[in-house]
Amino acid sequence: MPEYVRVCPVCETENPPERTRCACGASLAGVDFSIRRAAAPVTATPAEHDAPAGIVCPHADCAQLNPPGAAQCVYCNRSLREEEAPAVDARPLPPALRERFRVVEAFPATGSEADILLVVDKRTGDKAVAKLYRKGIQPDFRLLAILTQAVGHTVVRVLDHGVSDGGAYELLEYIPGGTLEALMEGGPLPKDDIKAVVREIADALAGIHAHGILHRDLKPENVLVRASRPLRLALTDFGIASLSDATQHFTSAARTTKYAAPEVLTGVLDSKSDWWSLGMIVLEAASGKHPFDGLSEQVMNHQLATRPIDVRGVYDDGLRVLCRGLLLRDPARRFGSAEVARWLAGDATLAAPEDREVANVRPYRFGTTEATSAPELALALVKHWHEARRDLARGHIARWLENELHDHNLLRALQDIQDARGLGEDGKLLRFLLAAEPDLPPVWRGRPVTQDSVIAMARDATKGEADAVEWLDTLVRDDVLASYAAAGHDALGAIAQRWGEAWDSFAVAWHDAQRTEETSRREPRDVGGGSVASFDDLVYASPHRLAMPERCHVNGALLVALHDDGYVEALRGQIAAGLAKVTGYCRWFETVWRKAGGDRVGVLVCHALLAVAQEDAALEVKRQAASEQARAGMRDEARAELGGVVQAILELSPTGNEDLSREQVSELLDQFTTLDGACVRVARLNLADVQYEDLRKHAEKLATFGAAAQRALARIEEVHGIDAIFLTPQRLAIGGVIVLAIVMLSRAPVALVVVLTALALAVGYRWLRGFNATEDALKRLRVFGLHARTFLRSGQQERS
Repeated sequence: MPEYVRVCPVCETENPPERTRCACGASLAGVDFSIRRAAAPVTATPAEHDAPAGIVCPHADCAQLNPPGAAQCVYCNRSLREEEAPAVDARPLPPALRERFRVVEAFPATGSEADILLVVDKRTGDKAVAKLYRKGIQPDFRLLAILTQAVGHTVVRVLDHGVSDGGAYELLEYIPGGTLEALMEGGPLPKDDIKAVVREIADALAGIHAHGILHRDLKPENVLVRASRPLRLALTDFGIASLSDATQHFTSAARTTKYAAPEVLTGVLDSKSDWWSLGMIVLEAASGKHPFDGLSEQVMNHQLATRPIDVRGVYDDGLRVLCRGLLLRDPARRFGSAEVARWLAGDATLAAPEDREVANVRPYRFGTTEATSAPELALALVKHWHEARRDLARGHIARWLENELHDHNLLRALQDIQDARGLGEDGKLLRFLLAAEPDLPPVWRGRPVTQDSVIAMARDATKGEADAVEWLDTLVRDDVLASYAAAGHDALGAIAQRWGEAWDSFAVAWHDAQRTEETSRREPRDVGGGSVASFDDLVYASPHRLAMPERCHVNGALLVALHDDGYVEALRGQIAAGLAKVTGYCRWFETVWRKAGGDRVGVLVCHALLAVAQEDAALEVKRQAASEQARAGMRDEARAELGGVVQAILELSPTGNEDLSREQVSELLDQFTTLDGACVRVARLNLADVQYEDLRKHAEKLATFGAAAQRALARIEEVHGIDAIFLTPQRLAIGGVIVLAIVMLSRAPVALVVVLTALALAVGYRWLRGFNATEDALKRLRVFGLHARTFLRSGQQERS
């Protein structure tokens, strides 16, 4: 079978596949695997064959491999002579390791049994850990021989062990990733990481227990981190580990009390003691602190002997079940490999038995979740919010407090909460939770209450998700944020304050928009050529036509707008796009937008009113179209009336050399009077459009020239009236008789001539007056006819 290697691209050294850096310092991370080359025939002398491939820098902070024969390190530029390197203040290596390895660093001693040194292989530059036992301490070499075998990656490999110069030693692989203890210093670990810790340590324990090995000192500092993503661990420090041929083992060796099982106090233990230690590690990883922190060894021993381990600080039900099972003080009932495997597989039927010491308090149960104290009850109620709300209303929790927990102070607090008015079932449950566990992390209806979670729910509410809308509404109605602020969560109080102020601003802006809309609705409007106000709007319309939305429908948008400028800008863009349908047709919305558009809350108000404004604008467009149609109808009616009168005048007017009869003059005068009325009605329309303006100009011209023709016709009628008085045959005959009588009486022919001449002149004058009046009227009629025909032609063109 071929053997694979990684060939260094710098020095061409063949490295094992698992190595990520060559001894020369070059990275091998991106180097592909290749098959190891066949060894070349050896022609050198044995001394040359055994020559080292290079020189390891003796300085502890460098320790890089240099080319053979180099005098100075090519990496740190210091001398490669060991005697010039600063001495490491550490126990010297035994002869069995001294020739091959050099000490780089001495780890702080955590016990009195051995010294731990970081060493480097002088030939290859590989690092390892040397554990040098004190004189007189002899490890179990049978155990080391088993550990040297392939137990798995979850146990630190033993590279070598033995006795040299009277002292025992172990050579272990070097894992530079740190310890689980350092990983847990940052607080509680995520559940996925805790599951990985359980899986890795359980695999290691199963492997060593299968070979009859008990670790006996399992603790976070004895668990090394091979890799962080995904998390891979390795157990180390088997210094006080032992081989067990029976189910129990008698020991008096030292152990770490914080992680030791209660039975260790008796000196009788079996494999279940290692599972207890795993339980303590899980409890610390899940709660962020060890339950025995700050206690002396005597107090720890007393608590182990007299009371169960408190697991209330574990945030997850599943983790709490695992901790309870692993931390049962009875080893026979304690979880072991089989139960941990079921837990890792997600077996929902797995349940931890009760510790007999707390059997006098019957736990309050929600499924597999159990509570035996007020803080545990609070955590259980949070996990099962809806069931807890019903239990609280039905009195189940009150009876348990009275009959089982006997906590009358908490019971009285619950009764006061139940008697409070104006609180819903959720609000009463919240206040009870704060009374039972004041340090409870903020939660509401089964969901965490933080700034990020509240904003996330607000975003869902803006998308119309009913659950988010209701959750935010109950958050306000039950004054949840203020309750948590009173319990010390100041950040939530700040959110509540800003939220309330934003709602007040929203209400003010909305009421201002209502007043603006009401004022605009009552203003006169142009309808069919006249400005009128709607009687219905003045008398019957509600002053609050724009009904203000309920706060539950605005909560989400208010919160997002307060914390996300991008959201506000997006709404402003939607309003700007919607203004195209509103501008010029909805004056009240344009006014509201100018006043409130610069404020983020004002933007929300305008966005909520945009749909109403667009509806009003659409109605205004229809109203203006109807008004325009009405104006067009009145205009066409006036044109038709005027055209009819003009046509009648043209038909009555003489053509060519025709004279005007008295009947024509009378009828024309009547038509011109009608024409004058039609022109007045055109002027009274007072419309504002091009067609009306053209009609008005024609009407003015027709009225002007018609008035001139009417005056000329009136003069004709006047002349005809006078002539009708004096030039009738009867009156002429009477005049002739009178003249003849005067002549006969005077008997003067000259007088006859004079009288006849005077009569002739009078008749001629009257005829001339009539002729001139007729000619003037005909002239005026012709001028009027020209404009009348132009008007009629323009009407025909407009209709076509």
